[in-house]
Amino acid sequence: MSARIFSDRTENLLFRNITIMALLSALSLSGVQRSVAQADTVVIVSLDGFRADYLERYDTPNIDWVIEHGMTAEDGMRPVFPTTTFPNHYSMATGLYPQDHGIVGNTFFDPDIDEWFYISNKDAQNDPRWWYGEPFWKTVEQAGRKAATFFWVGSEVEGNRASRWQPYASVPFSQRVDSLQAWLSLPDAEIPSLIALYFPEPDGSGHQYGPFSQEMGQKVSEMDQWVGSIVDVIQGFQSNRKITLLVVSDHGMEKQNGQAIYLSDYISDQDVVRSVVGPSFDLTVPEDKVDSVLQSLVGAHPELDVYAVNEAPTEWKVAMHPRRGQVVGSATPGWYIRWNRSQSVYTGGTHGYDNRHPSIFALFAAYGPGIEPGKAIPSFDIIYVHKLVLSLLGLPSPEGSSSSLEPFLQALSTSKEGTPGHQLDVGVKAHPNPFNTFTTITYTIPTSSRVRIVASDLLGRHVSTLVDGEVKPAGSHSIQFAAENLASGTYLIRVEAERFSGTQRVVLLK
Repeated sequence: MSARIFSDRTENLLFRNITIMALLSALSLSGVQRSVAQADTVVIVSLDGFRADYLERYDTPNIDWVIEHGMTAEDGMRPVFPTTTFPNHYSMATGLYPQDHGIVGNTFFDPDIDEWFYISNKDAQNDPRWWYGEPFWKTVEQAGRKAATFFWVGSEVEGNRASRWQPYASVPFSQRVDSLQAWLSLPDAEIPSLIALYFPEPDGSGHQYGPFSQEMGQKVSEMDQWVGSIVDVIQGFQSNRKITLLVVSDHGMEKQNGQAIYLSDYISDQDVVRSVVGPSFDLTVPEDKVDSVLQSLVGAHPELDVYAVNEAPTEWKVAMHPRRGQVVGSATPGWYIRWNRSQSVYTGGTHGYDNRHPSIFALFAAYGPGIEPGKAIPSFDIIYVHKLVLSLLGLPSPEGSSSSLEPFLQALSTSKEGTPGHQLDVGVKAHPNPFNTFTTITYTIPTSSRVRIVASDLLGRHVSTLVDGEVKPAGSHSIQFAAENLASGTYLIRVEAERFSGTQRVVLLK
């Protein structure tokens, strides 16, 4: 290792055709503007459980080198809730929150499938019934390019696999680096445009020893050296291939204090149909007992936050879903939730807590083509990694993605004026969508710009001009799209600024 200091067929076809028409229409509106400087290959490396502030706590010269020559998030990335491995890795891959991609935890029950999902269940790893959304390696493949995955969550699903993929197994870390070397050594037409590598450390050491142990310091140093090895491999190909590296993690880690909250002290097992407990919990409750369970749990313990699922903190991004219960909650970091006192208390370290706690924030660092060196950006939701990866490759996000390029705009380098390519995204959103009569269009521009906003149908025919060349200051803006005189259907809202642009598909239902 280097020590560098540094449901039917017709409906499916109709949806596919609408999506294609929307994409073509968006492209016809885009024009020639400043574009993100693109990479030939994006390599994304996940170090499971690498807490963002390990960079301050431990010696990490190789990751520091990546940050010095690229960008980082000042306090890390905010994971999705629950702050566990499977939901967060798949959110990075799809640009969706768990309620949309379906992986709502490491463990959950699906009433339609009538089975439990466990991360140790290999059949579930392959079964597309559990997995929604389009991961970025599939987007790359559908664009006619190659992708490769090494143990990334969701990469083993039948129908969603990359050209090159590895089924999860216990193998030396060197095998991942060797595979990276081999993939980049392929003939030009076979070199993957996207390579996703997963490492299960330092998460394993964090669980065993805790985040502040001597053993953790040693493991963080080891993982940093593997990053150095990856940088070595990449730099060996940089003379003839533009490669951008992203080093990320899925969540942080918190030390356990040996204390637990026991739900059976407050509610009966007769009150709950199913439960998932740990640092946070999810309870499926008979409809006639939801109110009484909430009354019993809310305020029951000073280290326990409890909510009806539709009243949970906005940052959790949870909603009623067949795979979620009606009552959710989280313990204060350091505490653990058990059902009763016969169950052992977790020791060492763990995660899964409220995603607003800094100890749970995840690592983010990137360098290479498209990344301005020496940039530190504010923290952002982990789902935005998806948009960054695809933008660096010059590819649009799939329909329905919740991710945006907005957090990265100030840290992205751009190609010369007049070069066709993927536009710097202004983060266009519509709410509500679908809508009836009125919807609010929001967008963000990083610099003061002259703005034009137009609406068109899927054939590219002009419908309405919402903003016509007004100068808008940097920041977020909103405007209402009134469609009372339009027929039901799908429309495209196009925001064009002087150096930035974005398109949002909206559906009018009357």
